[in-house]
Amino acid sequence: WTAGFSNSLKDTLPLNLRQDAEINPNKLTIFHHPSNNERVDIQHGSGFFDVGLAHEIALHEYNPTDQSINIIPKLNGETKLVVKDLCLRSKQAAMAEISVVGVHRVELIVDDKVQKGNSITAKVRLVDQNGSILRANSKLIDVTVVPSQKINENILTISKIQKANSEEIFFNLKGKEVGTIAINAIASTNVTKVKSTSKSVQVFPPIRLNPRNITLLIGAKFQILANGGPNQPDSQVEYSIENKGTKIANANS
Repeated sequence: WTAGFSNSLKDTLPLNLRQDAEINPNKLTIFHHPSNNERVDIQHGSGFFDVGLAHEIALHEYNPTDQSINIIPKLNGETKLVVKDLCLRSKQAAMAEISVVGVHRVELIVDDKVQKGNSITAKVRLVDQNGSILRANSKLIDVTVVPSQKINENILTISKIQKANSEEIFFNLKGKEVGTIAINAIASTNVTKVKSTSKSVQVFPPIRLNPRNITLLIGAKFQILANGGPNQPDSQVEYSIENKGTKIANANS
């Protein structure tokens, strides 16, 4: 050996082990609205990627600084987000399933009768093209319950009930005037307007017995009339007596 050198030579090489690139989350459902967008992130990999969408139902904006991808919806449908690592050889490209959905159907669930002065609750569900219930975002979707026609629109007072973390939208319906009214639920966005099937609600007067007080001799009979209540034959009046010593001879509704 030459003087000044040791009897062994060595060098070091830094080795950086990386996992294949992944997209988080790998499944994304985004509501179709011009001002809506969702973010996904690329995890692992070399940090140098080619990003694209299989179908042009959405736009994507890739930020290499933090490896984030912004998804902006254009059309309803399904597509895949594909990320290819430009520096590392992987078995397959990283992919995420992207579903752009809109309001396909509006369902209105409500009782068909309410007593004047009382209230009932109506529920509205928004269903997308895949049959899944949409969680309504008040910033993106305006949901209302309105009379189908302006005729007799004062029969009900309709107001929205605020309930957090619910997939359904709730409305309070208060009987104001006696009558029958048809109502619809409407979901409106900048893209479309979808209406539910009409539902009829009857506002009926309270049931009142006439006369209000009776004094009877033992064995005597007296006719009592019931006024008000829902329209017949949709409903029937059922009579009952608290005192078991008194009997109803005949009840004709």
